[in-house]
Amino acid sequence: MRIRSFSKSARDAILRRGADAVRSVRDAAERGDMEAYEAAEALIRQEEERYSAGLPRVVMSCCPLDGKPLVRSFDPFGLDGDWWRPDFPRPDPAPCRHFCALRGAVHFRGFRRVAGDFEVSTGPEVPYVIPRILSMPSMRAVIGEVPMETGYVAYTVGYFAETRPPAQELTCDWPGQTHSYRTAMGEVGWKPANDPWDFDLRPWLEGRKLLWTMRDTDNRVISADAPETCPYLNVEGDRYSIGVKDDSFWSNGLPDGTAFDHLD
Repeated sequence: MRIRSFSKSARDAILRRGADAVRSVRDAAERGDMEAYEAAEALIRQEEERYSAGLPRVVMSCCPLDGKPLVRSFDPFGLDGDWWRPDFPRPDPAPCRHFCALRGAVHFRGFRRVAGDFEVSTGPEVPYVIPRILSMPSMRAVIGEVPMETGYVAYTVGYFAETRPPAQELTCDWPGQTHSYRTAMGEVGWKPANDPWDFDLRPWLEGRKLLWTMRDTDNRVISADAPETCPYLNVEGDRYSIGVKDDSFWSNGLPDGTAFDHLD
């Protein structure tokens, strides 16, 4: 279910005006026209605000501890939207206190893979878990499914815990690539999202560490069915990180777990 949304035509118009404003900034900078430069920058901010305000709010998962839906902003209209930029400040509603992280994947379902003029990292095509995080005490994960207007389907995996681990032990939300955090001592740091993935979901399902939402419930109801009935057990598709830009796509390989922590 979508909560508050612009239409695709309105969204596309916003993106076009934003792109025009970016070109105007470059032209004004080359001419040394500061008045035109500042006016174009103001237009960029205006269109960014319109885009953020118009993004659909979508239920992507459901907390297994209190049953509250996890509502996130999302751009289902195409990978050319700014939401898909790794560093885009996504305007997400406040989650429940158990929420820890959201990771995801996009299955292209045989459709042409197309994005905008910037690189998008969609993840693999099939659901996966991050063993390091899911193995944490009281941590559980819930798979959801979000259809896109392009014919693609997004698989989301929300992580929840009764006691939330320290921020520096978690990871960034999808489709971000860098986890920025503040420790309990006030230290600010960041690290790339480089935790290894596990596509073998069966052991996690059988251990009840991994759950899934029932289809046709807008990701609001967690299934109580037996693990072997999970529809995400044997999804076929590319099992590597996919990069897309314009009408080109490629493999970014798999995260290898190399540790990088940077404290500011």
